[in-house]
Amino acid sequence: MQSYYEILGVSHDADALSIKKAHRSLVKKYHPDIYKGEDREEKFKEIQKAYEVIGDEKERIKYDRSSHERYAQEEAYQSGYRGTGSFSNKIRTFKFNDMAWYKKILFIIGIIFLFIFILIGIIIWLIFKIISFFINLIFRSK
Repeated sequence: MQSYYEILGVSHDADALSIKKAHRSLVKKYHPDIYKGEDREEKFKEIQKAYEVIGDEKERIKYDRSSHERYAQEEAYQSGYRGTGSFSNKIRTFKFNDMAWYKKILFIIGIIFLFIFILIGIIIWLIFKIISFFINLIFRSK
């Protein structure tokens, strides 16, 4: 499997401008409307993905710290995808443990308020039912 540097045709110490130039030239060359090869969509997506990682300074640092395969595995894990097989393997999952601590607190508070409002609604509904029952009972007896 080619590294993202090899896909873009740049060296590991390339600056942002040369990466951008290489990306633009490859996009012009392999755009699905222009390039008529069998694998045109895959090739174009591969170029775009390589530029997303290498073109972004933070992602590039993470990519450089690990191998290409390891980076792809970590990225797939963080995005919530499991495996590379069928569609059923690519279902996104909500991962509570990946949330920041303050988001966890807000999430829990939100759930508590939701249950409180549901309980208040049920109590109000019951009160109206009880009141209507007694009103019907009183007026029927006369």
